[in-house]
Amino acid sequence: MITNLVRPLLHEIFDLGSRSPILAYKKIGIFLQQYNTSNKQDKIAILEHIAKVYHPDEQKIVSQV
Repeated sequence: MITNLVRPLLHEIFDLGSRSPILAYKKIGIFLQQYNTSNKQDKIAILEHIAKVYHPDEQKIVSQV
């Protein structure tokens, strides 16, 4: 599931985020639907993929919590 649906969607979201937040927002809605209907193992795989490929800034995430 993660390979066929989520990975291309995440790529679009991160790519569009800097150029067109409105278009990225629509894609985020689709991503959230996919994520929410995923089983626990797929959710973990999705989060691991985001961490590995997109390298979110841990300090920035922690400071926003």
